[in-house]
Amino acid sequence: MMARRRERHDRRSGRYSRSQSRSRIAGWLRSNWRSLLPAVAFLVLTFALSVAVAPNPFIRGAIVGAGGTLAVGVVFLAALIGSDSMRFVLGTLGEGATEEFFSSRTRRRAGWHLINGIVINGRDIDHIAIGPGGVLAIETKWRSAQQHSRDWAMPARAQTVDAARVASNLIRQEADADLVAVPVLMEWGPGAPPRTNLDHDGIISVTSNDLAPFERWLEEDRLSLQEVDRISGAIDDFLARQLRSNTAR
Repeated sequence: MMARRRERHDRRSGRYSRSQSRSRIAGWLRSNWRSLLPAVAFLVLTFALSVAVAPNPFIRGAIVGAGGTLAVGVVFLAALIGSDSMRFVLGTLGEGATEEFFSSRTRRRAGWHLINGIVINGRDIDHIAIGPGGVLAIETKWRSAQQHSRDWAMPARAQTVDAARVASNLIRQEADADLVAVPVLMEWGPGAPPRTNLDHDGIISVTSNDLAPFERWLEEDRLSLQEVDRISGAIDDFLARQLRSNTAR
């Protein structure tokens, strides 16, 4: 039963980001659908004329298919940009990369357990990783080539520290363990920093360009396997209760 619960939770990577992007896109479409009508009408008219002059049914069918795909794509792209949902879509890519990193055979054999998408009192924690190396509260970011500014980095580190605080409180309450979750910021993408820093103002700052130092850090034993199982089991039980409570509403 416990294994089935863990497998379910482990598949939730990017759930919060996907939910946010869907909600924003839907809201933007409800507010702006009238402004899209002229562009959609122009596309429909253009392809209707093309269908009318097409020489055979095969070409007419191809034009209809291409026109429908283009119309949907234009609407979706406009909603994606207009609703500022691109950052959530990219966030999902980053969270998937972190999940893949911790789901490797090496990490699983070492006893690491990853829980994704924990939401507590409206605060989203991308991942909590529990293993012999300790308890990690992980904030994941996807960085494009343009995201090198200090204005971007400082909020990301603040989010990471806050995630660690929330995770520490969760462990204290649910597992009755006086452990402090280690704040970890994992950055993926073409704009990720060149070097991993294992002590960046109290945060482990990991970059996809330099994973080796973090991999070595994870190999150090700080918790027994019994502690790992007890803490991960307590968090799984909390999530199961939370899911039942949300379903009952």
